[in-house]
Amino acid sequence: MAAIKDLAGAAPGATITLTKERKQKEAKRAVESIEKATPRATFSLFGRGFGAVDEGLPPPTPQPATKAVPKKKAGNKKQKKIPAATVAPNGVPTVSRWKQNRDGSITGIISGSINFNEGERVTTSPLAKGKVASNEVVTTGSGSRYFLD
Repeated sequence: MAAIKDLAGAAPGATITLTKERKQKEAKRAVESIEKATPRATFSLFGRGFGAVDEGLPPPTPQPATKAVPKKKAGNKKQKKIPAATVAPNGVPTVSRWKQNRDGSITGIISGSINFNEGERVTTSPLAKGKVASNEVVTTGSGSRYFLD
């Protein structure tokens, strides 16, 4: 009710923040995530409720695979192939717009995960295996795998 009173009494163009309600929703989402998690599952409570959708960004779209196209070199009869675009293996979530953190973890926007909402911002636990580069699959210390877009 207090929020409605604030809204009614606000000056045109004023900003009203509903932090109490927002925090309650975030806490509820965090509890739901913990309850859904399998034993020893890796998940992040960082940014719960503040995914790409909440930040006004469109969720990442999967890139379709492209065919190898032969490339001719002048004066050379050998043809070079342009490598096909790499896509995530089945069952491996994709992390796009990612960055590596100082502790060896990755933060980015996730898609294709059964544990997180599409477009949610996540932070992995520190990585144990894999090359940290685009189009690579990395593995955390607990065994979770992610494809870096």
